[in-house]
Amino acid sequence: MLRTNFMPPIHGYHFSNSDIKWEMHPGGPNGANLCGGMVYSALDHHYARKPIPKNSDPPPVRTPLNAHIYSRQVSAHFYTVPRLTRSTILFMFQQLYVDSVASEYDLIRRSIAANRPVPLFLIKLGAFEGHHVLVTACKSSPSLGGPILELYDPNNENTTTYIESHPAAKRFTISALKAEPYQIRGFFVDRGYRLKSPPDFPKPPPPGPSPGPSPGPLPPPNPPPLPSPVSRTHTVQRGENLSIISQKYYGTQSKWAVIYAANKAVIGNNPNLIKPGQMLTIPT
Repeated sequence: MLRTNFMPPIHGYHFSNSDIKWEMHPGGPNGANLCGGMVYSALDHHYARKPIPKNSDPPPVRTPLNAHIYSRQVSAHFYTVPRLTRSTILFMFQQLYVDSVASEYDLIRRSIAANRPVPLFLIKLGAFEGHHVLVTACKSSPSLGGPILELYDPNNENTTTYIESHPAAKRFTISALKAEPYQIRGFFVDRGYRLKSPPDFPKPPPPGPSPGPSPGPLPPPNPPPLPSPVSRTHTVQRGENLSIISQKYYGTQSKWAVIYAANKAVIGNNPNLIKPGQMLTIPT
């Protein structure tokens, strides 16, 4: 199998062509599916060496990415629509299967060998029905047994799609993981592709921060600050005695003896004879 370095799960869009919408202008013609635009745009990003946008949801109508894909869809139709029309109207005079495995396959093989992914247009069984894909690998010849082409298919995001050949029925089968296989009458190389360097698109918003662990119980409140120490000296006022002073500093009158013992040298031998103006030391 000859391969390019285009890997569909990485270099293809991460949303499905089945989900993308388009609108020509506000209130104007609208619809769904932009397979040609997605193929062209993915190849633009690949050649420009720009990573494909990481959006997993299709861009809403008239956003920058949607508008870019739509414009590339218009470009993709210039070559493919006229040729699809001829293949549908003149199908009895065309050997679509033979042309696919001969001239078209030869062009695919030469491009893949040169590491150039190939925009390919699939001709479905219904009239005027087609689909754009991108060939990323191929067998050296469209022989029997196993897939002959590997594709990026906008209908099957994040995976590789395969084409198998059935010479007896002159049909090809398209298959992919988690997708229903279906048959086509043939395919042709989209020779109209021209590189258009894609602009830089706004990145999808990052996921919000993960919630942190739930808070535990609140710590106990800090104890109230200790009261400022009361002055350790006292000037005796008129009418005071040791019991009154004890009540003031200790909350009880019973500690007058403690005050007296600390100030006996000032008071003298009689604790009842304290005088206004004396400076007493108040023990802690």
